[in-house]
Amino acid sequence: FLKNLASFFAIIATTFDYLPVLVMYSAVKRFGGNPILGILVGIVMVHPSLMNRNTFVMDPTGAEYWNFGPLSIPMVAFQGGVFPAILTAWFMAKVEKIAQKYIPEVVSFVFVPTVTLILANVALFTVFGPLGNLIGDVLAGVIDILYNRMGVFGAFVFAAFLQPLVVTGTHQFIQGIEANLVATTGFNYIQAIWSVSIIAQGGGAIGMYLIHKKHSKERNICMSSFIPTLVGISEPAIFAANMRYSIIPFICACIGAGCGGAFVKLFEVRAIGQGLTGVLGLLIVTPETLVWYVAGNLIAFLVPIILIFAYNKAKGVPTTDEEGAGAGFDVSF
Repeated sequence: FLKNLASFFAIIATTFDYLPVLVMYSAVKRFGGNPILGILVGIVMVHPSLMNRNTFVMDPTGAEYWNFGPLSIPMVAFQGGVFPAILTAWFMAKVEKIAQKYIPEVVSFVFVPTVTLILANVALFTVFGPLGNLIGDVLAGVIDILYNRMGVFGAFVFAAFLQPLVVTGTHQFIQGIEANLVATTGFNYIQAIWSVSIIAQGGGAIGMYLIHKKHSKERNICMSSFIPTLVGISEPAIFAANMRYSIIPFICACIGAGCGGAFVKLFEVRAIGQGLTGVLGLLIVTPETLVWYVAGNLIAFLVPIILIFAYNKAKGVPTTDEEGAGAGFDVSF
């Protein structure tokens, strides 16, 4: 049963391959363009007739090329390509606005989308796709240096800064790195880092829950935001509990994540897939590192609670009663 369930969730995790479609939609909309056109370019980015990027990374010699005189463009898709999508979306929105300005209104319905799509796709494959991939590769190199070259300390830094990336929305590129790790090595060491970083935010939420001893509304919010972290969703804990009144609980959680990350690196915890963390991550962690996976997540969970209590005690601010404006951290921070 567990094997089938793990396989099922592994298939679900392939949705990250189509991430550029979602990123194009949201980014083009954010930049003031037509999000429907963004979807169309996003679909081009993962077109099935193009070579899968993960396959290309493993064997670049297998790619075919479009040859336009001195210009050769690899026929490779952009699975998990967040940065190519963001850069192309920015360019696309600019082109659309310029086209709307200069194309006569009577024919704008036809020619504005046409011009925008043509120029956006050309820019994608010639400029912003390669540039975005380069940015992703540089960041992947940074992650490799942190985790594989700097040992336990690097893993601490990586895990500690992972959720700040989530806050800024720039974390999605890591999914592509994970997919490449699984495809090339059969293992994924980032999964455990993801898990401890998320569980640590849950620990922060529980720390805030315990601080609010007599404030039922705050306790309910903290507890309800903790539960999603068990299945790999950290945003409720981050925004509803750990960053609601101050940045300090979030920092405590990031420190806990770093401690958990250092621990799972020490014991080289690995998974055979991606997309599953927390309790669900038990399904894809290698059996020989399973106990260390659990221990690492437990460390990541407990450290923020201890730090939150220590900070609150050091501040010397008592919790409030049911009628108070807040408790512990929302006052002392």
